[in-house]
Amino acid sequence: MPSTRQRVVASLLQAEARRRRISLEVRLPNTPAWVLGDRVQIQQVMINLILNAMDAVAETTASRRAVVFTLDSDAGSATVTVRDHGHGIPPQDQPRIFDTFFSTKEKGMGLGLAIARSIVETHAGRIWLDPIVGEGATFCVELPLAVVAEQARTGSP
Repeated sequence: MPSTRQRVVASLLQAEARRRRISLEVRLPNTPAWVLGDRVQIQQVMINLILNAMDAVAETTASRRAVVFTLDSDAGSATVTVRDHGHGIPPQDQPRIFDTFFSTKEKGMGLGLAIARSIVETHAGRIWLDPIVGEGATFCVELPLAVVAEQARTGSP
């Protein structure tokens, strides 16, 4: 069963998706994936990725106005993917997408993804773009599960 916090964030974002006339599909596992870290910062990363995806599909046809948020976990990590069906990120922009002050948005400040990367890396994770030019983009975040992070911190098996 997803945690109460996951349901609250999903509910908040569902309301925003409805306001923007975007389909937001949230796929959560039946059991929570616990990561060690600041929950507000990690939530901020997820919210930023989802709002960016909503922005990416805002000017597309109704059939492409969809965002899918997925949380999966395995023995050592939790992986979040946020997939949009927008126009994608041009190849020449992809190497700079996480750079501070770089934005593909006309009115973007270029801080969101740079901050997201900093937060994820501070939590011993990684974030990357899996682009499909002309078909949208998928942003992925991988964070160590709490038990794995604690073992690494203390050196215990």
